[in-house]
Amino acid sequence: MQSLSISLRLFITFFCAAIFAGALIVFVTPFSHAQEATTLLTIARVVINDDGGSYSPTSAFIQAYNPESPDDIVYSGNGATTTGEVPPGLYELLDDTSGMPDGYSSTWNCIGGVQIGNSVQINGEPEVTCIVVDDDIAPQLKLVKVVDNTTGGTATAHNWQLTATATTTTQRNFSDFGDSDAFHDVDASVVYTLSESGLPNYSAGSWDCGTTGHQVGNTVNLLPSEVVVCTITNTYAPGSGPTTGTLTLVKQVVNDDGGLADENDFQAQIDGDDVAWSSAIELAPGAHTASETNLPGYTAGSWGGDCASDGAVALLAGENKTCTITNDDVAVIKITPTVSVNNSPVVYSGAPQAAIVAGSVGGTVSDIKYDGSSAAPTDVGTYAVTTDFVPTDATNYNNLDDASAGDFTIEKTDPVCSVSGYTVIYDGFPHTATGSCLGISGETLAGLDLSGTTHNAISVYNDSWTFIDGIGNYNNDSGPVVDWIVYGFDGFLQPINDTAHQIGLALSVFKGGSTVPVKFQIKDANGNPIEAATLPIWVIPQMGSPMSSSVVESFYSEPATTGSLFKWDPVAQQYIYNWSTKGLQTGRWWRIYVVLDDGSVKSVTIGLK
Repeated sequence: MQSLSISLRLFITFFCAAIFAGALIVFVTPFSHAQEATTLLTIARVVINDDGGSYSPTSAFIQAYNPESPDDIVYSGNGATTTGEVPPGLYELLDDTSGMPDGYSSTWNCIGGVQIGNSVQINGEPEVTCIVVDDDIAPQLKLVKVVDNTTGGTATAHNWQLTATATTTTQRNFSDFGDSDAFHDVDASVVYTLSESGLPNYSAGSWDCGTTGHQVGNTVNLLPSEVVVCTITNTYAPGSGPTTGTLTLVKQVVNDDGGLADENDFQAQIDGDDVAWSSAIELAPGAHTASETNLPGYTAGSWGGDCASDGAVALLAGENKTCTITNDDVAVIKITPTVSVNNSPVVYSGAPQAAIVAGSVGGTVSDIKYDGSSAAPTDVGTYAVTTDFVPTDATNYNNLDDASAGDFTIEKTDPVCSVSGYTVIYDGFPHTATGSCLGISGETLAGLDLSGTTHNAISVYNDSWTFIDGIGNYNNDSGPVVDWIVYGFDGFLQPINDTAHQIGLALSVFKGGSTVPVKFQIKDANGNPIEAATLPIWVIPQMGSPMSSSVVESFYSEPATTGSLFKWDPVAQQYIYNWSTKGLQTGRWWRIYVVLDDGSVKSVTIGLK
């Protein structure tokens, strides 16, 4: 190379900086210039083999010396970096190229001083660095088409495409129309295969690369700096030459986001017909279209190679073209499902009850916990439910670990309460209703309060009872109960036959218009007559059905009682009401009533004749 690129000069700059920063091996011939300023001169060699060269010197020297003062010299026998102190002067720079193969350039480049060709003028600068660059020169190759239309053909060189394809690299492959005049840099010491597109009715001759390149058949191998022209002649010969071309579709699949597809999962097509990937498909000359069926989860790039981005390609007879397309898997943004309790609330059952948890998508629920416990709860309460969840579609949905599924509530149930009131004859002692409240398993529950049913006085009591659950699994409850402390009553006294109490007697029949003495006693539980707190009430008798029985009772004419209250006879310890029957219809049964202050109503039937 005749000049250094900017990047090379930057390299040299950094190279020099590295030299000055590190320890250096110095070979300096002693000299005596005590009165002159000296310069630290560094020389080095860099070999660049970027065009196929392989030069690697091990014994070629480099040096810088002053012809006017031969003792002022910096020398390296093998080209290694060397530094020495030198006085001012014009120093010749020498690179031993005796062992360098053809095809290399040798160029000195100095930083500091004044470079004059392969010399550097040093004027007392602190530092000067001179580097020689031995760079391989890329060989150049041009392909030329010659067309022989002696027998009548009309094709020109432009109708052919000429191609050079390296066997070990693709960076410097090239294709030109046959009439191109371009030279192309190629890699040295690399075998290139020469080919061309075909044309019907033209027969191809052999490639001719002259004597410069190293040609073997349709291959050529160039050395550094060689310039080679390879020519092929096609002669018009009706009936000869190819009539079809080939098109190969190549698939590249990128699975950098978890995809698992390969080329066989995509269908290649040419002009709508299915074809195999990486197979040369023979086609008639003309316009064709490459296409494919894509997969969900993959994005297709544009067509490349010999195809336009939309897959369009023109094919000549004898041409072999290749089109490529890349499909890249798309990163899936997974959705986070949710889980929820589906059977809340439930009612307390006395046994453990489990939440039914389901996901918003199909999957498996596991490790259900209630307020952090794996045990299903029994008691009433609201429990925070968490669970693990693995979706069936793991490609599109995330797993859940210890995810909230909401609350699972066990509600209180009703107890079975049965309370019985009492009806007792007054004895002066307190009495209380009886009963119990049972749980879900028939167990007796604490919390039934019957204190409001306790009484010892004569009365009818419309009481209430309450149940308050002390455990928390049952609803509170309450209800009414009638409690009754009454008088003892043995029936109405003579002259009335009370057949409800005096078994075997006939109903009493009195003479119409007479006075009927209605008598009775009320007693305590021991059978002792007692006086009520308030007088019993006489209720107007009710006429009943007709009767034909004879008078069996005596005629009474005592003065009738007026008003609606019985009178108390303290001597006989009884109540009496003299009922006047004057004006009442005879030949009928009549029902007599008395209302006691214990809330009871007593009655008896008599006849009037």
